[in-house]
Amino acid sequence: MRGERELHHVGRGAACALSSLPGVFNVFVYASMSRKIRWFEEHFPEHAGDARAELEATDSRREAYVSRYYDRDWADRRLYHMMINSCMGCTAMIEAVLGRCRNVSRQRTGRCHRPVIR
Repeated sequence: MRGERELHHVGRGAACALSSLPGVFNVFVYASMSRKIRWFEEHFPEHAGDARAELEATDSRREAYVSRYYDRDWADRRLYHMMINSCMGCTAMIEAVLGRCRNVSRQRTGRCHRPVIR
């Protein structure tokens, strides 16, 4: 893709920070609290008793950051091109996002660019 640059911006406010740029594809990955707790307990067993409090605090910090710096709701569906439930697993999520990116690329250019995820 001569003359084009790829940018991967992940994290708080990415959808807001890049909203005015052409060619941006914003994805929001979510999970139910029970799934997040299960993941937390599996990855941080020594802190399993704090799972709900830690996860709620993290979500609260995310919400506050986006609200403070971008004056937006971090979970506003209008910020994203795709919202995807993580319970489907990493491989399925990656395939779904790449498939949608290919479709968007084809619609915009008439060609299918190969998205890169690192």
